[in-house]
Amino acid sequence: MGKIKTGKDSVVMGDVSGEVGEGSVVIGPTDNRGNTIINQPMAVGRGASAGPGSIAIGAGASAGSDIFHLIDALRSSPEIQSDKTLIATIDAFQDELRKQDPEPAAVLSLWSVIKASATVGGAIGLVQQIGRILGL
Repeated sequence: MGKIKTGKDSVVMGDVSGEVGEGSVVIGPTDNRGNTIINQPMAVGRGASAGPGSIAIGAGASAGSDIFHLIDALRSSPEIQSDKTLIATIDAFQDELRKQDPEPAAVLSLWSVIKASATVGGAIGLVQQIGRILGL
Protein backbone atom coordinates (compact mmCIF):
# COMPACT_ATOMS: atom_id res chain seq x y z
CA MET A 1 0.00 0.00 0.00
CA GLY A 2 1.30 3.47 -0.89
CA LYS A 3 1.66 6.46 1.38
CA ILE A 4 -1.63 8.22 2.01
CA LYS A 5 -2.86 11.41 3.69
CA THR A 6 -6.51 11.38 4.77
CA GLY A 7 -8.97 14.06 5.77
CA LYS A 8 -11.48 13.95 8.62
CA ASP A 9 -14.15 11.23 8.29
CA SER A 10 -12.53 9.77 5.17
CA VAL A 11 -12.54 6.04 4.42
CA VAL A 12 -9.83 4.26 2.42
CA MET A 13 -9.86 0.58 1.46
CA GLY A 14 -7.39 -1.34 -0.67
CA ASP A 15 -4.19 -0.11 -2.31
CA VAL A 16 -4.48 3.66 -2.48
CA SER A 17 -1.88 6.41 -2.34
CA GLY A 18 -1.99 10.18 -2.36
CA GLU A 19 -4.36 12.53 -0.58
CA VAL A 20 -7.98 11.81 0.30
CA GLY A 21 -10.23 14.75 1.17
CA GLU A 22 -12.53 15.16 4.13
CA GLY A 23 -15.58 12.89 4.08
CA SER A 24 -14.38 11.01 0.98
CA VAL A 25 -14.54 7.29 0.30
CA VAL A 26 -11.80 5.76 -1.87
CA ILE A 27 -11.67 2.06 -2.65
CA GLY A 28 -8.65 0.77 -4.51
CA PRO A 29 -7.60 -2.70 -5.59
CA THR A 30 -7.95 -5.28 -2.84
CA ASP A 31 -6.04 -8.13 -4.46
CA ASN A 32 -2.66 -8.48 -6.16
CA ARG A 33 -4.20 -8.50 -9.67
CA GLY A 34 -5.78 -5.04 -9.38
CA ASN A 35 -9.31 -6.21 -8.64
CA THR A 36 -11.56 -4.53 -6.10
CA ILE A 37 -13.54 -7.18 -4.27
CA ILE A 38 -16.30 -6.25 -1.85
CA ASN A 39 -18.24 -9.30 -0.74
CA GLN A 40 -19.25 -8.60 2.85
CA PRO A 41 -22.21 -6.50 3.99
CA MET A 42 -20.98 -3.07 5.04
CA ALA A 43 -21.70 0.62 5.27
CA VAL A 44 -18.74 2.81 4.26
CA GLY A 45 -18.78 6.59 4.57
CA ARG A 46 -19.97 9.35 6.86
CA GLY A 47 -23.55 8.59 7.92
CA ALA A 48 -23.83 5.48 5.71
CA SER A 49 -26.17 2.68 6.76
CA ALA A 50 -26.74 -0.81 5.38
CA GLY A 51 -29.23 -3.50 6.22
CA PRO A 52 -28.45 -7.22 6.31
CA GLY A 53 -26.75 -8.47 3.15
CA SER A 54 -26.32 -4.95 1.76
CA ILE A 55 -23.45 -2.65 0.85
CA ALA A 56 -23.77 1.15 1.07
CA ILE A 57 -20.82 3.30 -0.02
CA GLY A 58 -20.56 7.08 0.32
CA ALA A 59 -21.62 9.86 2.65
CA GLY A 60 -25.24 9.38 3.69
CA ALA A 61 -25.64 6.24 1.58
CA SER A 62 -28.17 3.67 2.71
CA ALA A 63 -29.04 0.23 1.37
CA GLY A 64 -31.16 -2.70 2.42
CA SER A 65 -33.17 -0.65 4.86
CA ASP A 66 -36.61 0.78 4.29
CA ILE A 67 -36.36 3.26 7.15
CA PHE A 68 -34.78 6.17 5.28
CA HIS A 69 -37.06 5.61 2.29
CA LEU A 70 -40.09 5.73 4.59
CA ILE A 71 -38.84 8.85 6.37
CA ASP A 72 -38.35 10.54 2.98
CA ALA A 73 -41.88 9.52 1.99
CA LEU A 74 -43.24 10.94 5.25
CA ARG A 75 -41.35 14.20 4.73
CA SER A 76 -42.69 14.44 1.15
CA SER A 77 -46.32 13.67 1.96
CA PRO A 78 -48.73 16.52 1.21
CA GLU A 79 -50.02 16.51 4.80
CA ILE A 80 -46.52 17.28 6.09
CA GLN A 81 -45.22 19.68 3.42
CA SER A 82 -47.03 22.72 4.81
CA ASP A 83 -45.58 22.31 8.33
CA LYS A 84 -42.05 23.77 8.17
CA THR A 85 -41.42 23.04 11.86
CA LEU A 86 -42.31 19.38 11.37
CA ILE A 87 -40.07 19.21 8.27
CA ALA A 88 -37.16 20.55 10.35
CA THR A 89 -37.91 17.98 13.06
CA ILE A 90 -37.97 15.15 10.49
CA ASP A 91 -34.63 16.37 9.09
CA ALA A 92 -33.11 16.43 12.59
CA PHE A 93 -34.51 12.94 13.26
CA GLN A 94 -32.98 11.60 10.05
CA ASP A 95 -29.64 13.27 10.83
CA GLU A 96 -29.62 11.69 14.29
CA LEU A 97 -30.39 8.21 12.89
CA ARG A 98 -27.52 8.55 10.38
CA LYS A 99 -24.95 9.16 13.14
CA GLN A 100 -22.55 6.38 13.96
CA ASP A 101 -23.86 6.40 17.55
CA PRO A 102 -27.34 7.97 17.60
CA GLU A 103 -28.32 9.41 20.97
CA PRO A 104 -31.33 7.34 22.15
CA ALA A 105 -32.87 10.24 24.09
CA ALA A 106 -32.69 12.51 21.03
CA VAL A 107 -34.20 9.82 18.78
CA LEU A 108 -37.08 9.26 21.20
CA SER A 109 -37.69 12.97 21.72
CA LEU A 110 -37.72 13.80 18.01
CA TRP A 111 -39.84 10.75 17.23
CA SER A 112 -42.48 11.70 19.81
CA VAL A 113 -42.87 15.14 18.18
CA ILE A 114 -43.03 13.61 14.68
CA LYS A 115 -45.48 10.92 15.72
CA ALA A 116 -47.87 13.36 17.38
CA SER A 117 -47.71 15.95 14.58
CA ALA A 118 -47.79 13.53 11.65
CA THR A 119 -50.66 11.52 13.10
CA VAL A 120 -52.69 14.71 13.45
CA GLY A 121 -51.62 15.67 9.90
CA GLY A 122 -52.98 12.43 8.43
CA ALA A 123 -49.78 10.48 7.73
CA ILE A 124 -50.74 7.69 10.13
CA GLY A 125 -49.72 4.74 7.92
CA LEU A 126 -46.16 5.99 7.37
CA VAL A 127 -45.76 6.83 11.06
CA GLN A 128 -46.88 3.31 12.02
CA GLN A 129 -44.47 1.67 9.55
CA ILE A 130 -41.51 3.75 10.75
CA GLY A 131 -42.39 3.12 14.39
CA ARG A 132 -42.55 -0.64 13.78
CA ILE A 133 -39.14 -0.72 12.07
CA LEU A 134 -37.51 1.33 14.83
CA GLY A 135 -39.36 -0.47 17.61
CA LEU A 136 -40.76 2.83 18.91
